[in-house]
Amino acid sequence: MIRNVSMHGLKVLDAFITLGGATILRGPVGSGKSSVAEAVRFAALGHVPAVGRAESETAKLMRGPGGIDVTLTLDDGRTIRRTLTRKG
Repeated sequence: MIRNVSMHGLKVLDAFITLGGATILRGPVGSGKSSVAEAVRFAALGHVPAVGRAESETAKLMRGPGGIDVTLTLDDGRTIRRTLTRKG
């Protein structure tokens, strides 16, 4: 099970979120609920299915020049980290 999500540079939200057995993300429009779900998809799959498999498509979700950096921490202490940086 995923315990923590750390995300930077994805859409408008930089966050470190601790998840429980059942976590509900709630908040007003634009608060980053979908960004958290997209961060988990990006870390697990290497792309965000809603925008396509190509890196250029996922890059459209970047905020700023630093790129996207997502880390998932699992119950057993292992981590999954994915990054995507702009070329050039």
